[in-house]
Order: sequence, then C-alpha cells, then structure tokens
Amino acid sequence: MRIIIGYDGSAHADGAMDDLRNAGLPETTEASVLCAADVFNVFEPAPIQGEAPSVMAEAAARWRADVDSALAKARDTAESGAARLRRSFPTWKILAEGVADSPGWALIERGEGSGDPARAADMIVVGAAGRSAIGRMVFGSVANQVLSNAGCPVRIGRRTHRADDEPVRLLVGVDGSLESSAAVERIISRSWPGYTECRVVAVVDSRMSTAYPPYVPFVASSSQSLAKSIVDGARARLQAAGIRATSAVLTGGAVGNLLSEAADYKAHCIFLGASGLGRVARLMLGSVSRSVSIRATCSVEVSRASAAER
Repeated sequence: MRIIIGYDGSAHADGAMDDLRNAGLPETTEASVLCAADVFNVFEPAPIQGEAPSVMAEAAARWRADVDSALAKARDTAESGAARLRRSFPTWKILAEGVADSPGWALIERGEGSGDPARAADMIVVGAAGRSAIGRMVFGSVANQVLSNAGCPVRIGRRTHRADDEPVRLLVGVDGSLESSAAVERIISRSWPGYTECRVVAVVDSRMSTAYPPYVPFVASSSQSLAKSIVDGARARLQAAGIRATSAVLTGGAVGNLLSEAADYKAHCIFLGASGLGRVARLMLGSVSRSVSIRATCSVEVSRASAAER
C-alpha cells in the first residue's frame, strides 16, 4: 500500500496522521510525507547588460533566498511529520519531501506517480484544515482540490480518540454504484483488528418520489426494496471478510442521515464513493461526498472505482 500524506505541521495535520492507526493499513505500507512551500521555484533570470542588472540581481538574490528559506522550512516540516509517523508505525517505509509547488497539485501529481503509473499512490491523506504559511491545508482549498481531482481514494483525516481495546467502527454509504462498491472493497482489502465493526447504510431520498406523484407508492416501495438488497449484499461481503457488519436503510436527506448515523454509531471513519447512481443515496461528489467530508467530525474516505472495477 502506497500513501501520500499532505503535512504542514498544524494540529489538523497531526490529527490526520495520528488517525491512520484507525485506517487498517498494512505493516508494509509505504508513506511519503509531503510539505509544499507555495512559492515559485523557477530558473534564475538570464543576465542583463547595463546598469540595471545590479538592482535586478539584488532582487533575484532576495527572491532566491526567500525560495530557499521556504523550501528548507518545508523540508524540515516534512521530516518532522515523518519522524512522528515513524514513532507510530515503525515497520512502514517512510520518506519525507519538501517541494516548491501549489500544495493541492503537488499532492495530486505525486498521487498519480509524477508521470510513472507504477509509482501511483493508493491513497492521499490530508487534514481537514491547517496553516496558511506553508501548505494551506484548508478545507475548501487544498482538501477540496485534492478531493475533486485526485484519481485515487482520498482520506480527509481527523483525530478521533479510541482506546486500544475499543473496536474500530466504520460506516459505509452504499447505493449500488461501482463507486460505492469500491468503497466496500477498500474496507475489505485492509488489515483490520479482528473486532472491527462496520455499519452499512443506504439512504432513500424521500424527495425523489415527488417527481412522479401518481406512482409514489410504487417508487417508495421499489426504492426501499432496492436499497435493502444493496445493503444486504454489502453486509454479506464484509461479513465474509471477517468484519462484524450491520446494515440499515434510512429515509430522508442523504447528508443529514449519514452524519447523524455516524455520530450515533460513534464511527471513526465514513467511507463513501466519489459518485453514485443517483437513485438511492445520490452519493455524488460535490454534493453528498463533499458535504459529508466538510461536516463530519470523524475521518472520511472517498473512493473511486479503478479501471479494473469499471
């Protein structure tokens, strides 16, 4: 498993990193801790003849010094984050990298392997908010940019407190789409403690039935039946993988129901697909997935179906 972690030294970044102990990641995980200094790192200007060059040279020297200082700070911050991660996960292969780049695009580019598909990440991890001086890990900018554009699953990490003898509790929203199925498969593929629990939820949006008033009873009953078959199938797959799973079909708005269910369940992480069918929970990125990612008090993982899963 290869992951990229956006790190800026903030409490939110520390929380996202610490919460990885609830992510079921294997002991052989490869992690790259990335801190991006949001500065321009371009070639030195070409020499200019005449009297002006001295002034321009001084400006260029100050610019270069500022870039070097920002890069040094980014590298130190990344190494600090890597050291923190090594203490929690001594068996992982952990690297630290400081770069001069737009933070969001730096994470997306490295998530794609920086041009080498063989080095593509299996997941990008970012905090829900952070500092502005280095990485600008603020939800609505970096986190939203990565969530919207990354080709791999994205984890919006938040620190949650869990005792060693307390089960990891997961909530997964499903709607029968390839994307929500991928979210279930992400859970199954992880290395969870034997007492991990998962709640499978589908939300039938009652507002959809108003689109066809003459057929409200039929639409409502068929949606409930479809939702039940979806959650039953996902629950069976999780149970077959050794995860204690329960399920529920809820009615109403998808965002509110998922957040409320996660709070009642005391979930440590919510798993969602990046897009959905639109018939049951309408798990569409930019609506449900994004809204849940912003408003949740626990971590949220948003999955995309791989080419093989499509």
